[in-house]
Amino acid sequence: MTSMNKWCLLILLLEVLSLASCNNDDADIPIDISNIKTNEVLIRSEEKNITELAPTTSTNNNPPHCYKSVSLLREEGDASEICVLSFVCNIVGSNVTNGLAIHIFNRSEVDFESLKVRDTFELTKVGEGASEREIEASVSIYPSDKNSKTKMEMYAEGGRVTVVDNTPVGGRPMITLKIENLAFGFYTLSGTIQYEVYSDATWNRTDSAGSVLGGQPEFTSEEMEQNPRHSANYQTTVTMDGVEITRNGFGGINSIIFTDEDKSPASIEELFSQYLKLDIDENFILTEQSTNEQYSVAYEIYRQRYKGIMVYGNHYSVRLRNGRIISAGGSYMKPEELDGLNLTPSVSEQQAKEIYAKYLKVSVDKIGSGHLVPGFEDALLIADFPVSKGSSQWAPRLVYGLGCHEMNDEGYGLIDAHTGRILRTWVNYILN
Repeated sequence: MTSMNKWCLLILLLEVLSLASCNNDDADIPIDISNIKTNEVLIRSEEKNITELAPTTSTNNNPPHCYKSVSLLREEGDASEICVLSFVCNIVGSNVTNGLAIHIFNRSEVDFESLKVRDTFELTKVGEGASEREIEASVSIYPSDKNSKTKMEMYAEGGRVTVVDNTPVGGRPMITLKIENLAFGFYTLSGTIQYEVYSDATWNRTDSAGSVLGGQPEFTSEEMEQNPRHSANYQTTVTMDGVEITRNGFGGINSIIFTDEDKSPASIEELFSQYLKLDIDENFILTEQSTNEQYSVAYEIYRQRYKGIMVYGNHYSVRLRNGRIISAGGSYMKPEELDGLNLTPSVSEQQAKEIYAKYLKVSVDKIGSGHLVPGFEDALLIADFPVSKGSSQWAPRLVYGLGCHEMNDEGYGLIDAHTGRILRTWVNYILN
């Protein structure tokens, strides 16, 4: 397994798919796509014999776009920056999936101008391919029934992505990708999608959203990224007796990889009790399941709850092959961190909505639950925050997770359920 694969498994517990980038002498010769329909995806399912066309864009819902971001890669105790080129779009009109995201990870500084026509990226099995660049693709499935708990996120096990055009349209930079047979369990995606390139000036609206929503929240996204529970800066990894364990700044386990499958626990209940020291039934609820029959891989996601309240941003994913646990990871709060938290709000949900509506300068009827925990409509959540501005100490807070559906790109906020202060806001350009 490459070190890049380890990073993605440790941080996101996502199955990273290796990249083979092919540049040839014809890279500067345009590909004629005049007769190809763009922004349509063909969805095939051999199991269910489904063939349907699903447009990837609508006038009001997240048009296809791509953006550049920088993340941290931690290897041998040292953290370095890694550049990520991301392509995202919604898929509407489909009863199979709602969104497609493709991410290209680069060890060196790159931009979209470095992608040339005919560049081809092959998605293969984990642990195969080069380590200089890697790629992953995922689909998100959001049920139309808001009360349903069947939302899933699946990661491609195979397929090909090719750059077929990079001609600007109306003065806007664009990149067109040809998607071929991206395999997601029981179905595949194929099609040609045209993405608008979002510049840094366009994309910086997601950093804290203060400039978009009309004021600064108490904490910025940059501050939230320093959470010792999630940040790679605080992680340490130890391998012993066929088990690789990565711990975070709170001492919790972010990742468990069973390099010797004979060391794998007999059950998921045993995994949680032996390694996390938690009773799975008391602390987690199974919210998502998916299976890739081609590779005999199954995924289960367990989201944390405390005394009936969902813990935002904390879940644990378990990956199984042929029924055996091969890895698990995510984040969670220990019961001793949550004990003593006042779970009775001092501010009502309606008051929180009024506060947030005034902040956004919209009518209160435009504010609702942000549905920040997939499958759950309740706005009342528990979330991690610094104990004060600039503090390195973190503690859980009772919050309301709210969303504004008036904006083209939904505005989200976390409001303290005891003080009414707006703790954090952001704009959701990214799927999920």
